[in-house]
Amino acid sequence: MDAIQYEVKTTLNDLVPHGARQEIAQGSGITAGAISRQFNPCDELKSPIAETIKQLIEMKRFAPVACEAIRLLIDDLVDSEPCESRQTDTAQLMSAVAKETTDSISAELERKPMCCRRVEGKEMLAAASAYNRHLRQKVG
Repeated sequence: MDAIQYEVKTTLNDLVPHGARQEIAQGSGITAGAISRQFNPCDELKSPIAETIKQLIEMKRFAPVACEAIRLLIDDLVDSEPCESRQTDTAQLMSAVAKETTDSISAELERKPMCCRRVEGKEMLAAASAYNRHLRQKVG
């Protein structure tokens, strides 16, 4: 398995709860088993998300304008969908960012295993991203 596949699948496996995987599968029109395999870093089935990222990397090298247009389109399409998140209050989202940042710092200071620190870092980035999306939606 290549590094991008592993990184994407590890991130998905670490951050997407099993209950959410069923919902993602249903909304994507595929089976829960297929989603489980796509999110499992030990499974050889390729993640379409990782494959898309690899294509974007190549596009960036050979067609940078098209790459940027597709990245913006992806952001616009994802951001235009209503978020089902229970955390829609700005203060709740800020609190989540603070908690995840604290957890990430604690994991680092406690010298927890690298896999734990990576999970905490990814959760921190996900919380910050949710907060940023919320702010953009309030402005727009």
